[in-house]
Amino acid sequence: MAVVSKDIPLLFPETEIENIRFDRDAAGNSRIAGAGTSVAHPSKAYFDVDGSTSKHEKKMRPFLTIHHPSSAKRYYEQGLWRDETFYGLLARHASERAGSIALQDGRHQLTWAQLREWVDGVAASLREFGLVGGDRVSIWMSNRVETVVMFLACGREGLACNPSLHRTHTCGEVVDLLSSLSARALLTESGWGADRSRVDFEASLVGIPSLKVVYTLETFPRPAANATPPCTDPDKIAYLAFTSGTTGSPKCVMHSDNTLLANARAFLTMYRRGRADSIG
Repeated sequence: MAVVSKDIPLLFPETEIENIRFDRDAAGNSRIAGAGTSVAHPSKAYFDVDGSTSKHEKKMRPFLTIHHPSSAKRYYEQGLWRDETFYGLLARHASERAGSIALQDGRHQLTWAQLREWVDGVAASLREFGLVGGDRVSIWMSNRVETVVMFLACGREGLACNPSLHRTHTCGEVVDLLSSLSARALLTESGWGADRSRVDFEASLVGIPSLKVVYTLETFPRPAANATPPCTDPDKIAYLAFTSGTTGSPKCVMHSDNTLLANARAFLTMYRRGRADSIG
């Protein structure tokens, strides 16, 4: 599936889809890195295993974006974008103030060190199920710390997190959205959804071939050590948000660490918030 968005600034100079890496040629067209073959419309191109184009082989399925590398350069020069990721910031806070409270809800209160360990444990589980950079992970759950832990774990592994499945969605709608994303993992909780009490949601999930694991509150991974290196690319797709679908089928808006963190920094500056403040 090609994920399309009209929002800017988005992504990105290069991306890796299904083990095929794309970058840009001098004219700004997408191409298979190292193959020297440029395609103006990557979603309609085909490739052989040797990198040459062919109409008889597997269709390329990159994320589509109107973002251009020159825009990224300008955002970096202006300081709007930086070489920082959500997980990198988490690791820094866990090192600098391990015992300070980082996150809490009505059931949990986590320090930065505890949050990092839990994120590392979830990331290790996602890796064990075979998820790799660019895979999609969806969340259909209430507002609780597990959703933040999963988002950060996805960022650590270079996965795109999709937390915008709402309580007002029906089970059938969620199955359709998961299928359209080719979601590889789902985090959910019992009873969440417009018709969850009347529909066998778990049975419906069997029809999604891409889905490798479904986590619930009862099966959510616990904190654990993780020695694998984290993804350090701040321009990867980190967040996928579905539009409301009021004028057509819901579409996914893509965000990177940088597009999200730029807004967060602006918020903190505007409202003069800092380390001593709590945001609910």
